[in-house]
Amino acid sequence: MTASSSNPDIVPTAGITLGGTGASRTVTVAPAPAERKEDIKTVDQWVLTAIPDRTNKAKAPEPLVPKARWSPKDTVQHFLDSRATTLKFLETTPDLRAHAIDTPMGKTLDGYEWILFISAHTERHLAQIKEVKADSNFPKQ
Repeated sequence: MTASSSNPDIVPTAGITLGGTGASRTVTVAPAPAERKEDIKTVDQWVLTAIPDRTNKAKAPEPLVPKARWSPKDTVQHFLDSRATTLKFLETTPDLRAHAIDTPMGKTLDGYEWILFISAHTERHLAQIKEVKADSNFPKQ
C-alpha cells in the first residue's frame, strides 16, 4: 500500500506514513516544515536554559492550567502513560527536525526541540516542587 499527497507544499508525500496491519491500519500525516526564523542551535539552547529557569515565573495558558482532576496516584499514572506515548513517538517518528510549528512563546520549535521542551518543563516543575517543600510554611512530616 502506498500514499501520495495531492499538495506536497502542505503535506509532502514523505510526510505520510502508513502503519498497522489488517483492520488496524493507521495513517500519520506530518505537515511540511515550517520556515525557521532562528538558528536551530540557538533555539535548542534557549529551550534548555529558559524553560527550566525558575527566576522567570510563568503562568500557564488557561487550557493548560491544572484542574485537580486526578488523585496523586492517577497523576503519576498519567505522567507514566504520557511518557510511554512520547517514547513510542520517538521510536516511530523519523527526522524530528523536519517539522516545526510556531508556539505562543514566540519561537518556532521542531520535533526535537519539543522533546527537549518536555524534559526542560519537567525539570522546571521538579524545581518548583522543591521550592514549595523548602518553604517554612510547608507541613513537616
